Amino acid sequence: MKSHESALCALAFLALADLAPAQTPATQEPAKSPVSHVRAKEGGATLRNLADAKGEVVLQAPAGALMAVYSERAGWLEVEPASGMKVWIFGAYLKRTGTPGLAEITANNVRMRPLPSSDEKSFPLPMKLDRGERVRVIARADPVKPLGEDWVQVWSPAGARAFVAALETAPLAAGEDPRAAWASAIQEAQAAIPVVELALPSERAPSVKTSEAAARKSEPKAHPAVDRLGEAEKLMATARAAENPDFAAAKAAYQHVVAQSPQGASAGTARARLDEIAIREEIHRLKLDKESYEKQRVEKLSEAEAKLREVAKRQDPLWGRFQARGWLEREIKPGELPRYVVRWSGKEVAELACGSGRYDLDTFVGYEIGVLGVTQRAAVPGVSDLPGTPARIDATRIEVISARAGG
Repeated sequence: MKSHESALCALAFLALADLAPAQTPATQEPAKSPVSHVRAKEGGATLRNLADAKGEVVLQAPAGALMAVYSERAGWLEVEPASGMKVWIFGAYLKRTGTPGLAEITANNVRMRPLPSSDEKSFPLPMKLDRGERVRVIARADPVKPLGEDWVQVWSPAGARAFVAALETAPLAAGEDPRAAWASAIQEAQAAIPVVELALPSERAPSVKTSEAAARKSEPKAHPAVDRLGEAEKLMATARAAENPDFAAAKAAYQHVVAQSPQGASAGTARARLDEIAIREEIHRLKLDKESYEKQRVEKLSEAEAKLREVAKRQDPLWGRFQARGWLEREIKPGELPRYVVRWSGKEVAELACGSGRYDLDTFVGYEIGVLGVTQRAAVPGVSDLPGTPARIDATRIEVISARAGG
């Protein structure tokens, strides 16, 4: 009888120790957002509860497993694996829920440990869990014991971190999108987790089972923090992928997570996402301002160029009542008919013909003339080093403007 009482006292002490804050030196506030992402090298990587090779293992990550890096010190990385980690929680702080495979935290500041014990060897992870958060069950240490005297192994929720040797990791491949890779890895990990119910021993008193059933029936229908976080992550991924992103829904979901469990593991992730949303909204606003300014700039530039063309057109000697204006020259090539060209400033501006026979074009060679007529061939601009072809005009009216000195 005395040994049984001693065992119960020891269990009670362990439970209180699991709730009590750890007596550790003051440390710098942990980073809210990852600074980079890495993958486990070939052969895998070992995640531990401490930044030390003697630390207890919380996950054997396979080769290629994705991890978010939050800090680095002395060759160790503080990371959050996309798959989560296998940790232990004292059963007194868990209860079954109406959702298969999920257990709910019933107290605040609950520790996650690498071993089913509260001794010094089983040093807890830095993050704590709060009342109302939910975790996925893996197994119980001893299903025969009452739940309040047993340890339960669960998958750590989003935001929980551990430590891995930097030598066991490798950077992402060149050009790989870390956000897309993270979302994909989480989705795959969630899909691979089997549904394991939080088993209760058969020798538990019916009254206790009845009270638990009544408690589950009276649970609020609102989603817990961990479920809310999952919904918020989906909304965030949708907003990121949109051409014109709207983060209002994701922002509201993350704010609900923080309000529901301010000190929980999910709240840390939600706050980091809210900071990210604020930055993304500012970037989007700046892009819109830039696009609006660019549109106005292009419109003003177009107006200025149109005015400049009008001024240049008025200064052009061909501007006015003539289709072409310049000095008429005759070109003769062996075996070909004479070719009459109107030239201005060394450029051919038109090729002239007179199909009606009204004008003898040889008479106007050497004179500056203005021409009106029918365009038989449009001008063809030059390409690369090849010269273009001027328009061909069948003259219906020729007017002499001037002659060269001594002509």
